[in-house]
Amino acid sequence: MEEKKHSMNQNINLISVSVVITAYNASKWIHRTLDSVLTQTYPVLEVIVIDDGSTDHTARIVQSYGDKVNYVYQENFGQPIARNNGIRISKGDFIAFVDADDYWHSQKLEKQINMILSKGLAWVVSDGEWINDKDEKVELPSPPMQEGDVFESLIMGNFIMSATPVIRRDVFDQIGYFNEDPEARIGEDWDMWLRIAAQFPLGIVHEKLAHVRLHAYSMMSVTSMKEKVRGLEGVIARAAGRKFRKINSLKRCALANIYYRAGVQLIKQNQYKAAREYFFRELQYRPLKIESWIYLFIAITGTGMAKLLINLKRILWDRLGISGKK
Repeated sequence: MEEKKHSMNQNINLISVSVVITAYNASKWIHRTLDSVLTQTYPVLEVIVIDDGSTDHTARIVQSYGDKVNYVYQENFGQPIARNNGIRISKGDFIAFVDADDYWHSQKLEKQINMILSKGLAWVVSDGEWINDKDEKVELPSPPMQEGDVFESLIMGNFIMSATPVIRRDVFDQIGYFNEDPEARIGEDWDMWLRIAAQFPLGIVHEKLAHVRLHAYSMMSVTSMKEKVRGLEGVIARAAGRKFRKINSLKRCALANIYYRAGVQLIKQNQYKAAREYFFRELQYRPLKIESWIYLFIAITGTGMAKLLINLKRILWDRLGISGKK
């Protein structure tokens, strides 16, 4: 135990961490968020809460923590501006982000800082899990996580959960802050991770150290699929505009991935007409993907055929002896 404490004290002297929490009407969640940050096994230098114009009891809850938290109120300008204001105020060597409806495992920062120290990295993320408003785990498909030079894999789909990065503060001086354009409000985190990945190798702690909440009032829940897709298309367009390496050869596949995931999600919501549009768009970029043709057929024929094909697929897997498929 004494040896561990000594190691921790050495780390504290080497690296200071500012935590930036963005909040909007988060009174239901923010108490747990703050507790998860303030009880980290790696103590933080400061906790900054940027209140983006809340009209509930968020301010009262945050201010009840006294000088443990730096509470800053702004008009409802949106999350990118809130995050940027947090970066500007911060004093730590590294900045960690978490939204006010998410929370961390108690050893999250310790494990990430240890990796930063051992490998000399500018940024490290962790794995995480999606939860609902009852703290129940939610299964969502996501691209496989990669580390090192991840730009090419990251452009294929965002595998970095917003509550997981710890980033050296001077990185933002080099690559800029979050995009504050209102048209970029969907995917602004992916846009940032791509800019960082173009210059800095990524480290990953392969443990679920963050819990990211999906609920009826979250940004992704209240935003239409059409607007989500438009925002993600914008991320790809801006990456192409910056002339990142190999972006032109990757652009078509990256867009196809966006349309494919939108189509699959819409089928799960029984929105077959909208799903058809996205599979048609995807197949223009990669017409040989058999799975997409199957999904398109389901979108055209409707729910009855969807159930039939799912059952046939399960029967085929059983006969082939393939387990663990759903």
